[in-house]
Amino acid sequence: MRLGATVLRRPLALFRGELGAVQVDVKERTVTFADSFATVRSAQRCPLGGKGYYELEILEVDVECPQYGFASAAFARVLGAKSGDGVGDDAHSWAVDGARQLKWPDGEEPYKCTWQAGDVIGLACDLDKMQMHVSVNGSFAAPNGVVFELAPDAVGDGLFAAFTCQTGKVCYNLGEAHFRHAPPAAEYQAFADFEEDEEEEEDVQLEAALQMSLENAGIGALETVIYK
Repeated sequence: MRLGATVLRRPLALFRGELGAVQVDVKERTVTFADSFATVRSAQRCPLGGKGYYELEILEVDVECPQYGFASAAFARVLGAKSGDGVGDDAHSWAVDGARQLKWPDGEEPYKCTWQAGDVIGLACDLDKMQMHVSVNGSFAAPNGVVFELAPDAVGDGLFAAFTCQTGKVCYNLGEAHFRHAPPAAEYQAFADFEEDEEEEEDVQLEAALQMSLENAGIGALETVIYK
């Protein structure tokens, strides 16, 4: 995104981490992490009573700390600064981690599943029954399936798709393409079908202001976003 250009909507963007921490390729639907602990979050939110689903295909494995899951609106933005807290590291987000074999509900619990390059991780939130489901290559068998019972107070008004990595590369699918695998049930919706959060416009304006400051300082891009 260049100064003076039209601000284009994108399905997800850097939400926590240092400037330049991720490269988002909208056409290829990929996110590349530049050896910096960073979180990206969707623009769309699954509302209370809704059921949302998205997929992440692992193209390059993050062997350190991949944390895939969901975050509520109370999961605070930390843009332009290093943050040691990713998805699942507070009471307002939940994640699974196939590198360290842990799941993160504001702490850590065992998750006896190892991810590999080529795996497709399915992530589903049921905000009627207040549950988070996970699949690997279409299988919801243990240790996947229902991985968290969600506290309504922590969920708030709904959940965003969100994930954190240190390194590696993933191909995201919020519903822009056919899913590789089925969600837990037919009534689940793609995140791309939900409405954007009301604060998204403010987020875009904040990013544009930061971009202007960086370019004026001769630093370069806030984050690399490729629209091809």
